[in-house]
Amino acid sequence: MSPYDDEPQVFLDPLNLQSPLANGLFSLFRQMVREDPEYHARLVRHYTMWKQITDDPQNPARANLLARAQSSQRASPKARPNEPCPCDSGRKYKKFCHDQDNAPSLSSRP
Repeated sequence: MSPYDDEPQVFLDPLNLQSPLANGLFSLFRQMVREDPEYHARLVRHYTMWKQITDDPQNPARANLLARAQSSQRASPKARPNEPCPCDSGRKYKKFCHDQDNAPSLSSRP
């Protein structure tokens, strides 16, 4: 049994259109993997390490990954521009808090 047996096959989502460059980029990636054995081996090593971490419930790194994944999820759904503002102002989100939420924060500045 290989480490890939429990993985579903890759498919393209028909609801999310792919870039016109997707086929060319995928062909380039396949060519790179085929022509560079070191790169291929590195991808296989990385995938094997990932599977060991995610498949072993006792692995301490798995708990860290799960905690990070849960902390990155939104507490509430993202507000869309025409929905009521989540701050309960009674105004549309795009007319009230949208600009504040999309403004660059001080911590993201260089």
